[in-house]
Amino acid sequence: MPAWPSGWTPGFSRAAAAVQTVSDSSIRAPFGGVVAERFVHVGDYVHADTRVVTLLVDDPLRLELTVPEANVGSVRPGLAVSFESVAVPGRVFTAAVKYMGGEIRSATRDLVVEAVTDNGDHALLPGMFVTAQLPVGEVTLPVVPQKAVVDRDGNDTLFTVVDGRLEMRVVQLGPKVGDLVAIADGVKKGDQVVVSPPQGAVDGALVE
Repeated sequence: MPAWPSGWTPGFSRAAAAVQTVSDSSIRAPFGGVVAERFVHVGDYVHADTRVVTLLVDDPLRLELTVPEANVGSVRPGLAVSFESVAVPGRVFTAAVKYMGGEIRSATRDLVVEAVTDNGDHALLPGMFVTAQLPVGEVTLPVVPQKAVVDRDGNDTLFTVVDGRLEMRVVQLGPKVGDLVAIADGVKKGDQVVVSPPQGAVDGALVE
């Protein structure tokens, strides 16, 4: 019979190998979350760089908001935010601003901020769209018919008439009331606005 090394037995080796096998087949994330999508199945062989699952943190959640340039001065870390989701009708959630972007986006003239909300009951899901309200004080804004606002290359624009010619302006929209929409930035009281501009309207065109 073979002589086993001192302190080692075949039974112990098989047990240790079984424990090692179980350990090697387990994958643990460094944080808690929920599995959104799985990319492997039982029996699949995975490598260190194999994509296994998409893991999402759902408590707390980060709420991404955009604040018009005109209201940036009223936003600060800790500011309370209320918001609602069509997926949870009749319920108002709260969050607090925690992160603020470092610059105004040139294309949309707004600032990206993030608020954090508790989601202990998991009523909200990552990726949901919500309608949020930030208290930024009261201000009087000009309003125009919603038909005056058109989308041009992803920007909200409208046409004004200046010295007999069209002038296209990128605008920041405010609250909507019925068929009217407030303009937070881009026009002022007294500007002559074109309602339902023709599709071929261009900046500088002569108004007849």
